[in-house]
Amino acid sequence: MEKSEFKEAISELQNFEKDRQKLQAVLDAICPTSTGCVEIGGYFIDSYLKVLEIALKSPIGWVSAFVFECDFGNYPFTGECSGIDFSIKSADELYDLIEKSNKVT
Repeated sequence: MEKSEFKEAISELQNFEKDRQKLQAVLDAICPTSTGCVEIGGYFIDSYLKVLEIALKSPIGWVSAFVFECDFGNYPFTGECSGIDFSIKSADELYDLIEKSNKVT
């Protein structure tokens, strides 16, 4: 998978997540005391991330962590690769890190 394809895939996933947040906002407005949440597409997102990781030969969980824990880079994705600490904040940097990890192994 080329970097441009990966960036497009992440961008489309980010757009999908924004649409889910809009739907959640509607649910909250209709019933402000509800504890309901929008889970539409959750399995799709999980599968999509697995496919991206397979296509990139990414270490398991890196793409998922970037999306969920780091909110698409709004919070840094940190860790260690080949004894070197990293802190990334963009899909570009994630792609480069994954490529680097593939060359090490």
